[in-house]
Amino acid sequence: MRWKNFLSTGNQFTEIQLDRNNTTLIIGENGSGKSTVLDALCFGLFGKPFRNINKPQLLNSVNGSGCLVEVDFKIGTKSFKVIRGIKPNVFEIYVDGAQHGEALWDVLFTAGRDLDVRAGCPNLIERIEAGLLSMGSDIMTEHTPFEVGLGKYCDLETAQTCLGHAALCLKRHPKRQIRAVAIEGPPVPSINERWSMTTLKDQPAGYISSATWSPDFETNVAIGMLEQACWQPGSRLVAKTPAGERAALVKENFWI
Repeated sequence: MRWKNFLSTGNQFTEIQLDRNNTTLIIGENGSGKSTVLDALCFGLFGKPFRNINKPQLLNSVNGSGCLVEVDFKIGTKSFKVIRGIKPNVFEIYVDGAQHGEALWDVLFTAGRDLDVRAGCPNLIERIEAGLLSMGSDIMTEHTPFEVGLGKYCDLETAQTCLGHAALCLKRHPKRQIRAVAIEGPPVPSINERWSMTTLKDQPAGYISSATWSPDFETNVAIGMLEQACWQPGSRLVAKTPAGERAALVKENFWI
C-alpha cells in the first residue's frame, strides 16, 4: 500500500509492503506515524480511518489537496487494487483479469442497491477539472487537433498518405490552444454560449467554452481557447461572464 497528502504525510508517496511475512510488526516513537499506517489502510479499503477522524481532517493541511491512498491485495488468486482520494474525491476498484469484471460489477451494484447506484459518467465538475473536452462545446469542426491538445497523435512525417495531410501541415503551429483557466470570485452562472476573454488592456484573448464552480478546489474551473500571446501559465486575463467581468488565471495543467 502507499499514500500521500494523508494526515501528516506530504506530497511524496510513502509505500510499505505488508505481505513479506505472515505477521508485520510496526514500531516507532510516539508521533512517528504508526497509527497513520492503520488509518491509511482502513481508509483505502473501507472509506473510513481506524481512528475517529473526520474525512476532511485526513487531508494534509499544508498541501490542501491531492490526498491519495492505494491498496493492492489478493483474495485467493484474484488481484485487486483500491484507490481512494480527497480533493479531488476518488474511489476506484481494479481487478486483474477481464473475466472477473462482470462479477465485480454485479457485487458492487447489489451492495449499492439501497443507494440507487447506477452506471454514469463524469459530472460537469469532474469533466472540467480533468480537462475532458466536450464535442460541441469545447471542440468544434472549426478546430484542428493541434488547437485542442491532440497534436501528439498526428505523426505528419509518417502519415503522408492521409487525406488531410497537406491541410494539417499548414496548421501544425496553432495560433490558439485549449488551456485550463481558473475564474476568480463566487460561483459563475451556467454557460450556454462562449464567454469572451480579454487581456488586462481589453485586447481579445480568446473565449471560455466550459465553466463551473469546483467545491474541491474552491474556485471556478474552466476550459478556454486562448490566443498564443495569452496562453502562458500564470497569465492574468478577464473573463466576461453573464454575472460581470471576472479576473481569470491561466493554469499550467488541469486540476486532476
